[in-house]
Amino acid sequence: MAMELLEKIENFFLNILKKIKLGFLAKIYEDHREGMRYIVFGALATFVNLGVYYLCYYLIFSKLDELHRVDFSNYFGIGLAMAFAYVCNKLFVFQSKTDGIVALVKEITSFVGCRLVSAIVEFFMMRITVVYWHWNNFIMKIITNIVVMILNYIFSKIIIFRKKGAKNNEQENS
Repeated sequence: MAMELLEKIENFFLNILKKIKLGFLAKIYEDHREGMRYIVFGALATFVNLGVYYLCYYLIFSKLDELHRVDFSNYFGIGLAMAFAYVCNKLFVFQSKTDGIVALVKEITSFVGCRLVSAIVEFFMMRITVVYWHWNNFIMKIITNIVVMILNYIFSKIIIFRKKGAKNNEQENS
């Protein structure tokens, strides 16, 4: 049901693009639907990350020193964005089907493991640039999220949500 709604929304916007003489953009989207969905949901996960980060940074942890303010805000922003991204990637982007609880736990574990790698990249980028180099907090959070989104797509496509046929082909070629 949710997938049908997503497809209706996509088709609505693709038809608008075609009507306003931007059909070439609709064609690009249609030809690269999975990647485009990843960008859309990745952007939404980025907004979750940014929103939670700034809520924590300016309200919840505003009395802390800069180091703890940045780190704690990052923990909450990344954690909630990670949960949001898993659900969206599983259901809407890669449409991953898992057979049983063991497969689901394996998928979630690989997702969280890969996201922890990209979270470490994010933590270090933010700590170095904002805390130690005193670069702009807002700009660095956006730049860092772009880097992380690229890393996460690579991890998701190659490791976490790869199609079962791709895994079988690898085993046959080994």
